[in-house]
Amino acid sequence: MIRGLLTGFMLAAGLIGPWWLPLVPALFLSVRWTAYEVILVGVFMDLTLMPTSGLWGIPLVNTAVAIAVVAVFAPIRRQLSVTNSSSYF
Repeated sequence: MIRGLLTGFMLAAGLIGPWWLPLVPALFLSVRWTAYEVILVGVFMDLTLMPTSGLWGIPLVNTAVAIAVVAVFAPIRRQLSVTNSSSYF
């Protein structure tokens, strides 16, 4: 339930908030779970915020940041999860 709420907030913040606001729930999700939805929301934000001229010359910044967040927090998550991961929520 908490994972769904954080994902929904991240998606809504990516559509109507400043660029840094989806980063907060993405960090929480990546520390707690293997958060592939962070990458999916990054791809979605890149596609919805793409200029009408197309993709040429425009880097996929949100996707790159999402992949970096998930990759960086994977070892940290493994070190922090000492017990069963389903026992917290």
